[in-house]
Amino acid sequence: MNGEEHTASYYAATRNNQTTYPQLEGEHETDICIIGGGFTGVACALTLAERGHSVTIVEQNRTSWGASGRNGGQLIHGLSGTKHLSKHLSWDKIRQLNYRGNEIIKDRVEKYGIDCDLKSGYIEVALKKSHMEGIKQDYDEHVEQGLGEHLRLVDEGEVGELLGTDAYMGGLMNDLNGHLHPLNLCTGEAAAAAKLGATIFEQTEVTGITHGTQARIQTTTGNIVANKVLIAGNAYHRLEPGKLSGLVFPAGSYIIAT
Repeated sequence: MNGEEHTASYYAATRNNQTTYPQLEGEHETDICIIGGGFTGVACALTLAERGHSVTIVEQNRTSWGASGRNGGQLIHGLSGTKHLSKHLSWDKIRQLNYRGNEIIKDRVEKYGIDCDLKSGYIEVALKKSHMEGIKQDYDEHVEQGLGEHLRLVDEGEVGELLGTDAYMGGLMNDLNGHLHPLNLCTGEAAAAAKLGATIFEQTEVTGITHGTQARIQTTTGNIVANKVLIAGNAYHRLEPGKLSGLVFPAGSYIIAT
């Protein structure tokens, strides 16, 4: 039974090309099997392939079919759980990690020539005085980190010119953040991983995992034997319920393109 094609969206309509990786058939062996061809699975596959590992992605539908291929496309720094991290890392290291994801994406876009409309520029706006005070504090911290050249405080008049509204009293421009075409980024990273030797199967649903000295990944059309398994299916899998139940929750996000 074949999986679904991309949902009709702005990103699907403007993608560079349709991925056509084969459906898995028969028996296969790999060092690391990744279940799910979205940002998590593809980025991990590319990292592993860069390091010479044998890696296989199994995607139920198409590469970047889920939320990875239909989201806001914002490239914005930030970490969750900084209070917990501060128990193990210095604040300087945490601030460096804040932008590490941005740096990795930008480096890969350049290194592999990924055409994903990457553009720099982001503005955080203030509705009231307390918001502006927080923004100024954020700006001062960036200056202390040597990142001041990438940020600029803007007043109410300039925000109005930039956004066409007088709702905000000021803001902070940041060219370390930006925007991109998420579907083209993900499929571009997948293509880079494949060129480095990663194997990608689409239209292949994983139905179960049997554990042992090696893991056996069962699909509707064949099987894979792997030393390690990474489950990266987000909300679209029902695997390992005893271990993962209650850790994934649905969340809705809606975007209109004009």
